[in-house]
Amino acid sequence: MPANSISTRRIFAAGLAGGTAEVIWVAMYTHATGGSAAHIAQQIAVTFFGSQPGSVAAGFSIHFALSCAIALAFSAILLRPLQQVGGRGAVFAGSIAVLILIWAFNFFIALPQINPAFVTLLPLTVTFVSKLLFGLAFGAVLCDAVPQTRSALAWTH
Repeated sequence: MPANSISTRRIFAAGLAGGTAEVIWVAMYTHATGGSAAHIAQQIAVTFFGSQPGSVAAGFSIHFALSCAIALAFSAILLRPLQQVGGRGAVFAGSIAVLILIWAFNFFIALPQINPAFVTLLPLTVTFVSKLLFGLAFGAVLCDAVPQTRSALAWTH
């Protein structure tokens, strides 16, 4: 394996780490506010399958499948260019930026059309933080496998 490639196992681990960070955040928020993380998972299933009520297991399965799909797409399209431009720092910043863009697309374009009720399940600030946490966890796992570049080392001295 070339020095600047990352294993598929690591990519999936990064996606699962991001998805898990998001689930933990939402579970903590809903627990603290008397909401239901299970209801949110059900609404994920409704968004994809259109049936009421959605299955909690299907919602979590979809969530983690999408988390891995995001990791695969990011790695296929952006990982190498970001590594070349700025090493770990660029990969980390890029992971956060991509998740912010996904959040904006989901909550301002896609979800209002597909499942408007989903947009109202949590405050936008809570959903925004969930995507930030996804990006942080995702980026941290990816960056752990990114070799530090010489230019990145220059900034540390």
